[in-house]
Parts: sequence; C-alpha cells; structure tokens
Amino acid sequence: MDNITNTISDMCYPQIFPNIGLNTIEGKCVIVIEIYPGANRPYYIKSLGKEAGTFIRVSGTSRPADEAILKDLELQCSNHSFDEMVCIEQKFDIKQAEDLCTAIKKYMIEATKATNEKVQDVTVQNLINWGIVKNSNGTLLPTNAFIPLTDNTFPFAKIQCALFRGTERVVFLDKREFDGPLYEQIEEAYAFVLKHINLGAEIKGLVRKEAYELPVEVIREAIVNATFV
Repeated sequence: MDNITNTISDMCYPQIFPNIGLNTIEGKCVIVIEIYPGANRPYYIKSLGKEAGTFIRVSGTSRPADEAILKDLELQCSNHSFDEMVCIEQKFDIKQAEDLCTAIKKYMIEATKATNEKVQDVTVQNLINWGIVKNSNGTLLPTNAFIPLTDNTFPFAKIQCALFRGTERVVFLDKREFDGPLYEQIEEAYAFVLKHINLGAEIKGLVRKEAYELPVEVIREAIVNATFV
C-alpha cells in the first residue's frame, strides 16, 4: 500500500492523494484504491509533461488528451468559462452594446407580457454584471459571449435549417443558413420551422382558434437549447 501511494505521488503532477484501504471480497483480501476528482486539472504523468502525459478515458480506453481538451480542463480548473474570457481580437463597441441592451429588454417585455410585469431598462452595467462585458480598470472589453450576441464574427456561430423529403435526409426541399446575432438567428430559425409545419384550426363553441401541429413554445425552446449547447 505504501509503494502504491509513493508511486502515484512520484509519477503524477499535481500531487494526487489516493484513499487506499483493505477490503475482503469473496474471501480474498484486496487493496482498494479510490482517487477522487481534483480541482487542479489537468493531472498528468510527470515524466512525459503536460502535453504528452495527460490522458482521458474514452469508453474502456485511455487516450492522450489533445490541445483543445487540455485548454478545457485548464478553464474548468480556473472556474472561468470560455464565454467569460475577453475576446482580444475584438474592440468594444458601445453602439453594439446599447443595441444589445435594447434587444434584451424587448425580449424581456415579450416574456412578461402575460403577467404585465414592469421591465426595467437594460444597461451596459447589466452586461458587465452578467459577464457579457468585462470592466478592466475602467476600460470596457468584449468577452467571447459579447461577440455572437452583436456583430458575430465567429465563423461557426450560425444556425442551419433544412427541410428534407420523406424520412431520409437525402433530398432537400428547403435549406437556409442564418448568421448575425444569435437572438436574431433564433427568430429566423423559429420562423423557418413555422413555415414548414401545418397550421390548423380548433373550434370551441363559437370561437375558432388557429394552432400549429406542434406547440410553438416547444419549438422555440428546442431551437434555443440547440443553439446554446
């Protein structure tokens, strides 16, 4: 047990403190080793270095972690997400920030329409509080979350919608790709879906109410969830 503890300590960095004990299983005395998730990821084999000595489990195999996974592990360790990091390639644009504030307030008003709840103005300070904009010693900086919500220069931050013939995804009947701010993309994708599903009517007494074949709230929620995965 001491040898196992020393080997783990000598070979791994940052240092790992396993919980090692004895247990009896089917009449045999076995050594049980428990290693709990640590907060100093990535952990790696000291002699190989971080780039070559970090491994991840994929199904039943251990595979070297690539550069993207290493960065993700380091972000998890620092308690900072990619969205909160400053986008150094972009400059902060106050006009874009103000337009975003206006758009957010518009959606908040729409969301509270049924309750008639009063909606306060959304300000740049709100964007700072939400981590969309970073205030560094009085200088406002855009984060990675600010970019796709404004001019969206990220090449892959787009929504693609398609309508196929039948159940096989082979023949396109309609296909669109939406770019721009994510909230505008969501609205355009939502309109695309409504365009291609059936609209019927339900009559209750003397009242005729039109309704889509799928609940529109579910459609919007599905698009939002797919966009921010």
